[in-house]
Amino acid sequence: MRKLYFLLSALLIASVSIAQVSITYKNNGLLAGDSISSKEINFINPGASGSNQIWDFSKLQLSGKSQTNQICLTPAKVLNGVGDYSVLLTENGNENYYNNTENSLEYMGFTTNEIALVY
Repeated sequence: MRKLYFLLSALLIASVSIAQVSITYKNNGLLAGDSISSKEINFINPGASGSNQIWDFSKLQLSGKSQTNQICLTPAKVLNGVGDYSVLLTENGNENYYNNTENSLEYMGFTTNEIALVY
């Protein structure tokens, strides 16, 4: 009986130690109220293109500008022609419309103060 308990305990420990967390749309999809923060970097030329090239970005420097984008529920401006969007991302006063499903993220269009574009 002791051997059986030991074997079951060993199997349980082994299975838990190799278990992998699964990231799913249900638990990790974009939601209204989420925000995305980013920091701008100063441009550096990466170098030549093509195969067997090594680009070194270890000396990147921040420009000091940062930005926070917000995922909203309702748009400030209506974008005619975009009906089925599920994510509205505001960025510097611009609104970006996306259709986000479990298997895709489709960019539908955007609005600025001067222009509205539907894809």
